[in-house]
Amino acid sequence: MGKKNRVICGCLEKPEKFADFINGSLYEGRQVLLPHEVKNSPTVYTKEERTRDILRMVSGPSSSQG
Repeated sequence: MGKKNRVICGCLEKPEKFADFINGSLYEGRQVLLPHEVKNSPTVYTKEERTRDILRMVSGPSSSQG
């Protein structure tokens, strides 16, 4: 993992930052995903020899809005 990737991953580990990133990227800044709805997952996801080390689970009423 490169240095820049570690910095981004470290920042996105915080539920507030992750929710802000998702809301800004997918929902044009609307507050759809709230920080208390973001849960860390202890699982590392691997597919086709690529490892994803940020895996989040979302729960709550706003997870079905789009």
